Amino acid sequence: MELPPHFVQVGNSPVLVGDGTENLPCGCGQPVLIKGYQPERMLGLSVRCAACGAVTTTPDLPAGASLSGTVMAFERRAQEMPNAAVMPPGVTFADRATVERVDAALRPRPPAKEPVTVSPAMLREVIEAYDRLTGGAYAAHTEATLPLYWTGIRRYPLAWACLHLQAWLAGSDLPLLGPVETTVAAAHVGAFRQFLATWGHHALFPEMAACAAETGFGVHEMAVFAALGVLSDSGNRIGLAPASDGTRNIRAWSVQTGNRVLALETPAFPYFAWPDGKPWSPPAIRSTLEDAIAAARGRINLRNPGILVLSVGSLPEGFDQPMQEGMERLLRSAGRANRGVAALAMITPRVLRTGRPDEYGFGWLFRPVANPAFEGDAKVDTTPRNQA
Repeated sequence: MELPPHFVQVGNSPVLVGDGTENLPCGCGQPVLIKGYQPERMLGLSVRCAACGAVTTTPDLPAGASLSGTVMAFERRAQEMPNAAVMPPGVTFADRATVERVDAALRPRPPAKEPVTVSPAMLREVIEAYDRLTGGAYAAHTEATLPLYWTGIRRYPLAWACLHLQAWLAGSDLPLLGPVETTVAAAHVGAFRQFLATWGHHALFPEMAACAAETGFGVHEMAVFAALGVLSDSGNRIGLAPASDGTRNIRAWSVQTGNRVLALETPAFPYFAWPDGKPWSPPAIRSTLEDAIAAARGRINLRNPGILVLSVGSLPEGFDQPMQEGMERLLRSAGRANRGVAALAMITPRVLRTGRPDEYGFGWLFRPVANPAFEGDAKVDTTPRNQA
């Protein structure tokens, strides 16, 4: 069965007007179907000619290529076009099936809901993956974390975490989620396992893993990819933001919400986290939030709006509410001074007790706050999410 075209030309006007230098005519030689035609920005679009009724289709996205920037997807609905639609600068128009096909290969997989069972077999799997992604560095990294005090987390956090859980399995009388060290170790292992399950299929996973390995698969690096997963799960398109030097920076991600692309910045925000965190208070939270926004202005500003997601690290339960209230107060009072910030959010790993002493639930708590003074039409989903 022949599929309907995306657009039906009515009269002699083109259906689309871009800012290219070429025109796309129908094969019959009569009307111009697309004025200012740019093949790389008009992907897989079909137009029925008003003069002869033939359908012309623009080339699809090349195999293996990805979509970047702002993309508007169109259904095959035979939409009649008595007047031309002017394409916004920098926006790509594409067939919806093309967009869904490309995005499906790059979309993170939903995290598993099953509890994590701490066992020698599970830890062997984690260690084998660590070795594979670091070129066999696990033994050297664990040695660098000894003696097994909390100071070891600063060097190679995941190696430190595996040693802690192995020690717990060897005969600790304390509950798994009792001592803060064991709880934090469980969070690191849970974050790493979720990272593998969510992103292991992705074409860019080798670059992601290399980036995370630079910090020993620390919780803040894991939070970068967890934030991408949460935002993707909320219905946003995610992708690498174009770098000014033309290179592909795996840390420079963007989020398309609606028809607007926003920069995504996920810096570490360790001020109140274990092991070096300081006591929190509303003034301290505000001061550190102001510092975080100021530090991100090079990438998030009026010319380059975006979302700032703060990786707050391993925090005690109960801190998320004061943190959210601090973000809300700051954006109410200083939102206009930070109009390039579409939303401010916090993300933190969460471990939850289950009915068994050798297992725990793991997920990421994501608390976003929209900036009421944001100058843009992007709608940021501000629904709190807890994957645990």
